Amino acid sequence: MYTLYGIQKASFCCYPRKRFSPGSEFHFSTPHDTVWRVQEKVSQHTLRPDEPESHTQGSAPSTAEGTFLVQHDESNQVAFMRVYIQVPHCGTEFEDPDDRRVQASQCRIYEVKALQKLAQHHANPVPSLLAVKDDIQGEDGYVPGGYVVYLLFEKVSATRIVDARLGPSSIMERNGFLQQFPREERNEIRAQFANANAELCQIDIVHWDPGADHLIWDSERSKL
Repeated sequence: MYTLYGIQKASFCCYPRKRFSPGSEFHFSTPHDTVWRVQEKVSQHTLRPDEPESHTQGSAPSTAEGTFLVQHDESNQVAFMRVYIQVPHCGTEFEDPDDRRVQASQCRIYEVKALQKLAQHHANPVPSLLAVKDDIQGEDGYVPGGYVVYLLFEKVSATRIVDARLGPSSIMERNGFLQQFPREERNEIRAQFANANAELCQIDIVHWDPGADHLIWDSERSKL
């Protein structure tokens, strides 16, 4: 576990194998009815405020984020499904359901609204958003009445420019990640980044976590 900007980022077991194991089905009704099956879990972590005063009613919710590789039940198309689940604040996990219910909140994950807006504008610099589903936790949920949001988005055939798993101590090494590409390709990456950033600014999208590990490069198509 480590703290980043006052948020504890740690593993929190909120994706039970019975529900999220390989072969599990997930249904999306918009933009049309589709069924997707889990292939594997890609990543999982939680974001939880670590200050006691942030645990009061109306405070920012604690959230678990899990990403899964899924496959369309009919076409065999492969995509990513990201699931956001509201979880109890640190130290309140074993409180009564009625006490945990007080923490119930609407989803405040900016990525959800941003991807929806990007889809409306048919923005090119990001993977296509295929579907979104909102749900509410039941009485036996981690936070009764809390949110569960499912995002289904395109899996692109590309390479992440820098490994997101590198820790803070590797920041200096990460700054040299472009050196692995030929000069012409580095220049093309920079040019496409500038164009993509300008396109996002035109529709009032600002990246709050502008790390290089968010950049994915397709060398064959020369597309960022």
